Amino acid sequence: MTLLHYSKTTLMAILLLVLGYSHKPLVAQEGRVRYAQTPQIDSAYAKGVSGHMAVFSRGYLLMAGGCNFPDKSALEGGKKRFYSDIYIADLYKAGRTQSSDTIKLSWTKLSHRHLPKPTAYAGSIPYQTPSGKTLLLVAGGKSDEGDLKKVYSIEVYSDSHCGVDTLPDLPEPRSGMATVILKDRFYLIGGSVSGRLSNSVISLDLLDMKARWRNEEPYPHSPFLKLVGCKEYDKIGFVGSFTGVEDPNKAVEADVTVMTYEPEARKWQAFPVAEKSLLKDLSFGGGCSVGWSPSFFGGVRSSVFVKALEREKQLKQARAAGDKKLILELEGDGRTYLDQDPTWYGFTPNCYDFDFKKRDWVQPHGRSMPARADAVYLSEPDGNFNGILIGGEIKPGVRSSDIFIFEEPKINISIISL
Repeated sequence: MTLLHYSKTTLMAILLLVLGYSHKPLVAQEGRVRYAQTPQIDSAYAKGVSGHMAVFSRGYLLMAGGCNFPDKSALEGGKKRFYSDIYIADLYKAGRTQSSDTIKLSWTKLSHRHLPKPTAYAGSIPYQTPSGKTLLLVAGGKSDEGDLKKVYSIEVYSDSHCGVDTLPDLPEPRSGMATVILKDRFYLIGGSVSGRLSNSVISLDLLDMKARWRNEEPYPHSPFLKLVGCKEYDKIGFVGSFTGVEDPNKAVEADVTVMTYEPEARKWQAFPVAEKSLLKDLSFGGGCSVGWSPSFFGGVRSSVFVKALEREKQLKQARAAGDKKLILELEGDGRTYLDQDPTWYGFTPNCYDFDFKKRDWVQPHGRSMPARADAVYLSEPDGNFNGILIGGEIKPGVRSSDIFIFEEPKINISIISL
């Protein structure tokens, strides 16, 4: 028995209805879906962000950091901006006092608190302490300066105040890693370490005030770009995405291998995707995990993104070689890639479970849903909501300011087990 109490049927039905581009009210079969907007106080942040951090605690929704292209689009050669701002809104109160499906959140931009650095793509995850507090853990991340190594927790006190406590720094700067908490231990899997993709895994005992980061067994695979973490009973795990991104002797490939790790045995197990898998042209790179089971949605379409990654790899090599003709050609291809309708990119449109017995992905209800990349999904934020989906990309370089709030009911669940 896990701590997940919400029905997969419920969650599927809700997600299928809401993860699109429409803001029109939709009626869920087994729960209400409501809508809100990310902070609109600052004109740049109001455009929506991705790679941000968020937590729901004590009825308050906190959102921090992230990045976007506020001045000019990525297509126009705009510069990515990173943010250190922290915003809080009383979501519980707004939901209780407003009856419409669209909730107007009253966001407060904190003047007394900021992230240590403008940050996106950190290892961030909500953590419930043994005493019942809900904290947002943040490790590393990326800024204009490169990868970061600061680690801290954020606790929400009110709609205008939060606390930030320092945790031990990372051994090396790191960003874009998968995050999992198991038995009060904070795991960081892979990501970019000091500017290079890595298969290293480290962990921190959250109950030991004197603890330092511990090296775990590296996962036995070439480094992945954009991992998504999960856990199942006494194991942590992740689903892969793309390999060969930085290897000059290897082509970029999509790989949705699932890997699990037993911390006590320090043992990894790999579950390669079946030859005729449902996910042959899909990936969860930049996607989200749902609840505590190996269920995922969102992320980029593998065939489209593999070509984009391979082009960026070739462009880097062309610049190093000073091949001006090839540089112009590849830059032109890049602009064409960015200048497409969101539907062309085919972000993974379904929620899938991994069946460990079949060693393959299954789509339990065979339903379709549009999705985001590099959004934040808060699964089971508390007893009032099934989940909250915040921001993210609708296509490369274009962010969304939408928030989807999935309300009750909740019923029991059965989960595919190892």
